[in-house]
Amino acid sequence: MNKKVLIVSQDTSLITTLKFEFESQGATVRSCTSKALPEEALSWFPQVVIVDAGLPGQESLKLCRTLKHSKQLCTISLIYLGEVMNVKAMSAAYKAGIDFYVLKQGEDYRALHLAAEAVFRLEAQAITAA
Repeated sequence: MNKKVLIVSQDTSLITTLKFEFESQGATVRSCTSKALPEEALSWFPQVVIVDAGLPGQESLKLCRTLKHSKQLCTISLIYLGEVMNVKAMSAAYKAGIDFYVLKQGEDYRALHLAAEAVFRLEAQAITAA
């Protein structure tokens, strides 16, 4: 199974780091701007979209809502890369439709990898069961 990850962020350092880490694990990785997300997701249909909470204003939450309310894209798993660990921030993200909330922790992305691997495993199990 080809693992596909789409990263939505303005942070080029974050994109470079995540791209390297996921590609080293065998995933195909693309990145895009927030404006290009719906079109990119429709044309490529990744299993996982990682949305950076560092986008301006409430843009990251709006993107999550847009994906989860789209009939064509609602099955894509959303991992929200949050900046703070508090109930209010997490609640807003889950209400926007995310599947996993992962806290940014410097250069340590182990929790992010675990969330993505959970998605890949669940999808593989669903394919095997079908």
